[in-house]
Amino acid sequence: MKKYYFLDDGSISRAGITMDIETCEINADEIKKIAANPEVKKAFIGEVFRNKKPKSEWDEKHLKSVSYYCMAESFNLDYMLYLNEVAEYVAQMKLNKKSRKLFKYIIIAAVAVIIIIAAVIIFKNAAVN
Repeated sequence: MKKYYFLDDGSISRAGITMDIETCEINADEIKKIAANPEVKKAFIGEVFRNKKPKSEWDEKHLKSVSYYCMAESFNLDYMLYLNEVAEYVAQMKLNKKSRKLFKYIIIAAVAVIIIIAAVIIFKNAAVN
């Protein structure tokens, strides 16, 4: 486990673990290993999280909310795994959005190049005649 998961007094830094989950620094398998640590288990608050939302409601705002709640009120394996699912989903949505934006710019650039080539051909043909 990373050193910053432990505070100076030896207790667990829920914030450190939660932030690594939120930013996709650690995955579900690593979360399970971390949660198996007896010191981490001592820091658990509750056992399960029952207020999970459907994926249709998962966005950056929900991710932040889940992250804050995990740090403060519901630090346990079930909640960390839920946070991980939300974080991975939101990260993928951001990546997809960037990919769509990049694809849009590539299409616009390709159309512009075709128009320029067509214009050059038309003007060359007009100048020859």
